[in-house]
Amino acid sequence: MLFLKLFPQLYLRPISALSRLMDEGEWMPAAISVVVVSVLLQFGLANRLYERYETAAFSQGDYQQAARMYDELLAEGEITAEQKQQMLASLPAVTQTETMPLFGSFGRWLFSFSTSSVLTAVLALALLYVPGTLLVLAQLEYLGSFAVVMQRMYGSLLICTLTVWSAAHLPFAVLGLAAQGNGALWLWFGAKLVFGILMICALRTISGARMQSALITVSISWLAMLLYGPFVSIAMMFPLCWALPIALGSWAFYSGGYSQQKSFRRSLHAATVNDHDGEAQYQLGLIYQQRRQFAEAQTRFERAVEIDPRETDAHFQLGRIAREQGRYSDAINHFGKVVALDEKHSLHEIWREVGATYFGAGMFQEAREALDKFINRREYDPEGLYWLGETMAKLGDAAQARELFARSRDSAASMPYHRRRETGQWGKLSKRKLATF
Repeated sequence: MLFLKLFPQLYLRPISALSRLMDEGEWMPAAISVVVVSVLLQFGLANRLYERYETAAFSQGDYQQAARMYDELLAEGEITAEQKQQMLASLPAVTQTETMPLFGSFGRWLFSFSTSSVLTAVLALALLYVPGTLLVLAQLEYLGSFAVVMQRMYGSLLICTLTVWSAAHLPFAVLGLAAQGNGALWLWFGAKLVFGILMICALRTISGARMQSALITVSISWLAMLLYGPFVSIAMMFPLCWALPIALGSWAFYSGGYSQQKSFRRSLHAATVNDHDGEAQYQLGLIYQQRRQFAEAQTRFERAVEIDPRETDAHFQLGRIAREQGRYSDAINHFGKVVALDEKHSLHEIWREVGATYFGAGMFQEAREALDKFINRREYDPEGLYWLGETMAKLGDAAQARELFARSRDSAASMPYHRRRETGQWGKLSKRKLATF
């Protein structure tokens, strides 16, 4: 069973395992795993933590309630004063809930160890956590509107979230069976920490998000779980008949995008059976590159150029990978083949990549020539302006560099919303450079 094979890989090679989950995973095994692990977590950790930090075995309120009941019985003549005192003396000793380390009294608001909260984790993750995560991520990464992001990523992220939740909590739930004292609480926090780390990997794999954005998203999105208690309380006030069609309709709508993507990836993998289909290899390389599986992406691109040496797109991507890895000679070699075949490749972006590569190699005059050629054709490109500004600064022309950084900053600020994800970083870098002049 695929799920059982991928589950242990999440601890060793999370990116690879998450990538396969996106391609072949199903939500039902993932949901079942959450339910099973939730039961273990309840017996292993949550029950003791609930008694210790949320409710006392016999609180002061319980004692007062019993005393009022005995007073009523005494007033009605059903017991004597002596019997009342004996009954009060037989009550358990009053206990108090403890204050949670690190969080103090706020711990009760931030964490819930109740049976309902733990055993309904699958609903909380599906209805609140995953949508909340996508909402935050959409604001940080300019992925489009929330509705578009939900349709495109909800299915994939739900399967990955359910699976990594189970993987993160299972070992700590088992260890919790033997934990004593504060050990149970630290195991609980450990499970949440591992879950957060795996979620960062999931976000970067599914959306290609930057590390900073993924870290911020995971740090914020868990707050959506605080709404689960009120959400359940409000929902229970109304007949459940209206919720079922809405839930099923939403599931069909949002998981439909996931099913289409999975079908496309399967078809693409099937197409690679044809040894002469370089385009299929290239498209698979793009998918792996977007998931930050650069070694696999490089293999696919290399296979594409083996099949068709004139595959300029694959040479272009191989050059970019080589530049990012500091292999400037290999990058220049690949870019040179692209220029020889099509010097206008990718809307002239080939010249920007050539210039950035020469800059990285310390060949500033060659970088200037390539970047000048690019800027003459794409004068409002923030990345090209930034690299040309860096080059002019290295060549000693501070005034020209300052002007180029200012143009890069202004161009990035004026870009349409859908392009800000790719151009925003260059505007920020240009601002920092301007501050140094």
